Amino acid sequence: MVVKIVVEVLLVCVILISGSTWWVLKKRDKLLDTMIEDKGYLERVLTPELLEQVAAGHPLVGGAVGEIGHEVNLRVVEASDRKAQMRLRQISLAFSLLAVFGSFWLGVWFMVANTLLFFLSAATPLGKSGTKNALDHLLTIAAILREWSKQDDAEGSKWVSEEKRYQMIYSIVRRRK
Repeated sequence: MVVKIVVEVLLVCVILISGSTWWVLKKRDKLLDTMIEDKGYLERVLTPELLEQVAAGHPLVGGAVGEIGHEVNLRVVEASDRKAQMRLRQISLAFSLLAVFGSFWLGVWFMVANTLLFFLSAATPLGKSGTKNALDHLLTIAAILREWSKQDDAEGSKWVSEEKRYQMIYSIVRRRK
């Protein structure tokens, strides 16, 4: 009986940590989508001064851009963000599923309780680090688009017309060169 209690406590800890991580990553993705689509928010955040700071401190925005190209830099930023988020989401989901299915060893009711606990962990708020991560990603994308509009506006406009997701960001940073 003591072993079952200890195992269940460990499983609950695993589910709470991995489950809340999984849900927070989903919330971060949703927040980033909301930031990109909210024109008022973009107008407030994408100031020339802030974008200059981002460009000065980020290697994919400044110096080597001419050799590689802005489109490649944007794709690198997007792919690295997507892979990092996906990898952590997959790992946290795997731990959650292992804990839920592992609780079946204790009994069906433990499995049901731990499944419910996974869904209850969705109540975990996003937090400052998740919000900052989404904002940093947005600012990096905006800084690259701003540099592109400064260096080759025709090519940048053409690319953005095909990549609908960035049209609003591009129109704002383009006006604020």
